[in-house]
Amino acid sequence: MINALYSGLSSIMNHQLKLDVLGNNISNVDTIGFKGSRMNFTDALSLTISDAGSLDGTLTNPLQVGLGMGTRSIDAEFSQGALKSTGNFTDVAIQGNTFFVLNNGEQQLFSRDGSFHFNADGSLVNAMGYTVQGRMSDTGGVSQEAGSISDIVLDMNLTTPALATSQMYISGNINSTPQGGEKAKWNLNQSPFTLSSSPEEIASSGIGLSDISQFAGITNGQSIDFNITDESGTLNTIAYTYQDGDDIQSILSAINENTDAVSASYNSSTGIFSITSNSESSNTQISLANQGSGFEELSLQNLVEGSDPINPAVSALVYDSTGASHTVAIEFRKLSDNEWGWSASLDGEDSGETGTITFTNGAIDSHDFSDPLTLTLESGETMTITVSPDGKDGLSGLTNHNLSNSLFVGEQNGKQSGSLTNYSIGLDGSIIAQFTNGTTMAVAQISVAGFNNPNGLVAMGGSAFQASTSSGEAIIGDADELNTRLISGALEMSNVDLAEEFTEMIISQRGFQAATKVISTADQIMEEAVRLKR
Repeated sequence: MINALYSGLSSIMNHQLKLDVLGNNISNVDTIGFKGSRMNFTDALSLTISDAGSLDGTLTNPLQVGLGMGTRSIDAEFSQGALKSTGNFTDVAIQGNTFFVLNNGEQQLFSRDGSFHFNADGSLVNAMGYTVQGRMSDTGGVSQEAGSISDIVLDMNLTTPALATSQMYISGNINSTPQGGEKAKWNLNQSPFTLSSSPEEIASSGIGLSDISQFAGITNGQSIDFNITDESGTLNTIAYTYQDGDDIQSILSAINENTDAVSASYNSSTGIFSITSNSESSNTQISLANQGSGFEELSLQNLVEGSDPINPAVSALVYDSTGASHTVAIEFRKLSDNEWGWSASLDGEDSGETGTITFTNGAIDSHDFSDPLTLTLESGETMTITVSPDGKDGLSGLTNHNLSNSLFVGEQNGKQSGSLTNYSIGLDGSIIAQFTNGTTMAVAQISVAGFNNPNGLVAMGGSAFQASTSSGEAIIGDADELNTRLISGALEMSNVDLAEEFTEMIISQRGFQAATKVISTADQIMEEAVRLKR
């Protein structure tokens, strides 16, 4: 009976211990990063009454009586907990079988609780004030050597220097047919100058000049000089000498057959005598000189100004070494079929940089953008910018199709100086600084640790663990090296399953009750045995 009492007692004690474990699990059902524990029982040493053997040739089994039960282990369940979104970027959840590395000022600790924040010194710490460990970066974003970890401390006043533009990429289409532009046009005398044989009638194209009101009195051998200065600045003088019987067509032929700078025409329906520049620009000039007298003074009035075609252009903001912005514009003008000239300006002023670009079937054949633009600022600083019309990273280069102009700058690499606006944390634990100029830079990386035997870790409270000889040394590295993802803006919840805990609690309660019955029954039997003496 004594053995029965001790067996029941061992069951009571161990089921009580299991209830303690279950109670701890349930009490931490809302604890961030908590890992529930599981208690494993084992039977105690058995009392052997007789060994296994052979009796008269018959094999016999051993006769053994168990002496109760004991606790084999209490193991932590390191299964993945559910993630809860918090929206706070310094909250970080682990997906994987690793731990955050913390420093309490004396030793390294390990935790699954990623509820972090920056303290007044810029250190990334947990709720207990333990500093999160990781790899810091220099200003170029190059991390320390792997395995060399330290406290993560960030500068909340971090800035990034200005970067002078040295490269720009242009893309889009240059319309192969120049758009806009009108030729210069002059009408003689009146607005418009209408040739008439009398004040009431429009002169017909075959009527003699002497019969036209404006030329009345012209005599045989009298001359009119047409002085034409073309856009290159060359003066061309066309002298027309009147012969009896000459008509309007005589003047037209004299002009059209002796110069390519202008074209003369007469509309007998309207009576308008016009001289039109053959240039795309309005640079051609013309004047008349009456070499005689006796007819109305001829003059060029009411010039209808010509205009150049709309030259396609592209512009972009670029930055000098101080971060000051400037506008660089590149204008294209058609020289001939498939050939275009270009010129660059800086802040609206001609830079003197020019060149050509040619196309074949709408695609670039050759260009001289390979030589960088050299632009001089008012301060005297020189900017050197390489312009690429050949495209980059999925952007096509310049094209020359009969489509609308669509030029744009795909990219330029200059930046203003920038001040810190925010931090973010990537899946690999990289802490990314974001600046006002659009620059992003990795300034640190959160490290994680793995263990060969996580169940060997010693719980230290505050959701932290300490390594032991049983757990083995921490394997510290980057998240992606240890098959881990770090989710910013989320926390890992407790992995305790209440349904499972309540079920285990009922079973433990029944085991505890059954053990008390064993003790009470053994006690009653022993009492009856004592009564036999009476």
